[in-house]
Parts: sequence; structure tokens; C-alpha cells
Amino acid sequence: MHFHGLDSNHVYFKYWNINIIYMGALAKNINNNTQRISIFLIYIFLFVFPFSSAFAIVANKIIPITLIEKSLIYLTCLLVISTGILNKAMFRSLILIGLALFIVLLQLLIYPHNFEISLNAFLRLTFPVLFYSAISTYIGYSGTDLSGRIGVCLFGLAFLSVLSILSGYVTGLGGEIGGRGESISGNKGFFIGANEVGILFLLILIVIGRLNSFILRITSFLAVLICGLIVLTKSSLVASLYSAYLLITRNEILRYPMVLFVLICLAYFFDSLSALFFEVTAGTFLDSTNQLFSQFLLRGRQFYFEAFFSNVNMDSLTNLIRFLFIGFGENYVADTIAEGIGIEAGRRSTFEMDILDLVFSMGVVFSVCYLVAVIYFLRSLFPYLFFAEKMIIFSVILHSILAGHVIYSPMITTTIVLVFFVVKNNPRIS
Repeated sequence: MHFHGLDSNHVYFKYWNINIIYMGALAKNINNNTQRISIFLIYIFLFVFPFSSAFAIVANKIIPITLIEKSLIYLTCLLVISTGILNKAMFRSLILIGLALFIVLLQLLIYPHNFEISLNAFLRLTFPVLFYSAISTYIGYSGTDLSGRIGVCLFGLAFLSVLSILSGYVTGLGGEIGGRGESISGNKGFFIGANEVGILFLLILIVIGRLNSFILRITSFLAVLICGLIVLTKSSLVASLYSAYLLITRNEILRYPMVLFVLICLAYFFDSLSALFFEVTAGTFLDSTNQLFSQFLLRGRQFYFEAFFSNVNMDSLTNLIRFLFIGFGENYVADTIAEGIGIEAGRRSTFEMDILDLVFSMGVVFSVCYLVAVIYFLRSLFPYLFFAEKMIIFSVILHSILAGHVIYSPMITTTIVLVFFVVKNNPRIS
């Protein structure tokens, strides 16, 4: 059959080419819409995250805000994956997440009661991995620089964190932290966990140190210094020390006046400070008369280690295989420790030392893969940090090893990822 001098094959290929052009335009339009939705979800997350972190106790009573913000990131990742544009970070993340999911499913076959806590552990471990890959992949294929908006998010987190601690302390509505002495206690404001607050303040110092505004920088350092003393945990006190150090070293105009001011305060309030120091050191917080410094650092976690091994036979081939390849599951570890120290199973704890929790809960194989990913991330982060900032990250790593609450805390890992994108793209934020 012929159409005005054109054969049917010519007509067919012309029709095919038109369809290819149409499908290409449609795919491009879909990708553009996906990109708009992705950035919209990321913006919502950046807005919600500071509130959900600093006022978690209040926020979660109203709506499940923590669940909502995680859902935003998982949805964003699915949208990014649906575009078919996968960079190395996303590809590696998906492999690591797939391995974690496979291990958790195997654990459920062995220890069915593990479901809820294992799923929770899976989400906590994989969330920062997905978050990092979602942001980096989006920036890669869209070319959008999000560092400015992320910087605003982090400064908002710093402001709300200080507000949470101060308002919780002044009103008495904040969470009280006991065990400091007979007449003193710490206050965590409206945060959920006390240990995470000090770590968060340490990370926030990196953001504060890069603020362009001299007045804002000085005020923020002072606020963190004061709040660290109010919280009164090991990590928050370290944050206060770093804050005092940065306050003096990063501001040459105030260096000598600040040193003089501190010396005058020490002299004037010597009696009060001496009494407070004695109260802290003689109380259960430090208790220098009844415990070694190593015991102060571990805060009883050494007993968790002993309790676990007193109830688990590591000479067993079955347990050895579990330890190497799939782990015991977080719930099994916690219940075993509870049995070992003689407390109710519902009121139990894991090792609260991140590496031990990771290795025994998820197995050696996954732990090695996960730690390699963490090391790779830190190697990418360190070149963008000043010396004091590297020491801050080192302190966070040390806290993770000795006292946990870092890689199992989405608030902390998310903040670390956000800090990465800020310091990588901007030496300072306004």
C-alpha cells in the first residue's frame, strides 16, 4: 500500500519516531514533576526537623511527628529512585539497606518476638543512610544547592534546642535528670533523650562557629555553654568546654577580656563553685570516692556486657554462626541482659555502646559493611573541618563507642548528615 509516494515502512518509522519523541517528552515531564515533589518534601522535612527534635516530648503527644518526618524522607527516596537516576551513594545505600532487611527477616524466623524492636532498629540504622543518599542524589541530578536552606534548618535547630532547655529549666516542666547529687540535677528540656542533647550541642557548635554575624556567634556560644551546664551530662559538659574554648579562640577581640572575666567570676564565686564541685564529685554523678574513672565513663555498662555473656554460650556453633552472619537481634540482646542483671524484661537495656549493640544485634558481616560506610562518610567530611571541629567529631565518635546514643539516634545521625552538606558547600553560613 502506498500513500502519496511513501511506502508503508516509511510511514511506520515516522509514526515510531513521533512516539519516541512523545514518550521522551512525557518522561522528562514526569521527572520534572518528581523533582518538584522531592524538593517540596525535603523542604517540609527541613522545616519540621528542628521542632520535632527540640520539642519531641510535646510534639509527639499532639501528632506522631517523628514518624511523619521519617515518612517524608522514605517517600523522597522512592521518588528519587523512580526517576531511574541512581548515583553511587544511592546504589551503595540500597545494597546496605537490603542486607539489613534480609538480616532482620532472618532474625524474625529465629526469634519471632523480635519483630517490633528489630523493625525499629532497622529504621534507625537505615534512615540516615537513606537521608544522605536522597539529598546527595537530588543535588546531583537537579544541580540545586541546598546548603543555604540546610544551614537555616540547623541554626533553627540550635535556637529551638536552647529554647527547649531554658524554658524547660525555668518552668520546671522539662525532663529532670537525677543522679547528680543530693541537691542538684540536670534538665533535658523537652528532648526525649538526655544523652543525645549533649551530642547535639557538640554538633551545633560546628554550625555556630561558621556564622558570619559576630554578635550572633558570640551569643550562640554563650547559650550553648549555659545550656550544657543545665543539662549536666558528660557530653553536655564537654559541649560547654568546647563552647568556652571556641568563644575565646575564635574571637580575638574578646579573648583577653573573656579570660579576665572568667578569672574574676571564679574568684568571686569561689565558695559557691567549690560547694557545687564537691556536690557533683561526691554525688552519684561522679562519686570519685566509690568508683574509678573508667566506671564513671561506662556508667554501669560493663555489667551489661558481663550479664550478656553469662547467659549466652559463645562456644556454641549455632551462636557463633548467628554472631557472625545475622546477629542475635536487639530484643534478644536486651532481654538476655535484663535476665543477667536480674531486672524485669520490659525494663531492660542493650549494651548502650554503639559498636557492641551493632555487632551483637546485627552480626559481624553487616557491622563491618556499616562501619566501612561510616568511615567512608567521615573521610569525606574531615577535609572540610577545622581542627577544633575535627576534635568535636572525634568526641562524638568516642561517645558512640563508650556510651552509645549516636548511630542509633536518628536525631543525631540526621544532624551529622545536615552538617556535612553545610560544611562541604560553604565555609560559612549567614
